[in-house]
Amino acid sequence: MFKDKIAITTGDPNGIGAEITIKALNALDIPHDRVVLISNSKILNFYGRLNRNYSIIEIPYKEEDICAGEITKEAGEFSFRSLVKACEIKPKAIVT
Repeated sequence: MFKDKIAITTGDPNGIGAEITIKALNALDIPHDRVVLISNSKILNFYGRLNRNYSIIEIPYKEEDICAGEITKEAGEFSFRSLVKACEIKPKAIVT
């Protein structure tokens, strides 16, 4: 199912990864069927809006745990779980 897709993880939910991912995807206008995001909708919505309806593999994360600019255990665990999931789905490529 994912072998022909590019998997994109957004990294630390308190860092700039989600914002950069949103801006890059909106600027590059990659077809929605070529990308799967491994993140959390609450995190993505906190940092912006995507122009396309990309598939999202949801990694659990509480909205109240989003603390932009702060280093937290929860954010680190989220990043790790996202990368593990990216490896598990065996996509064509992983961007992190």
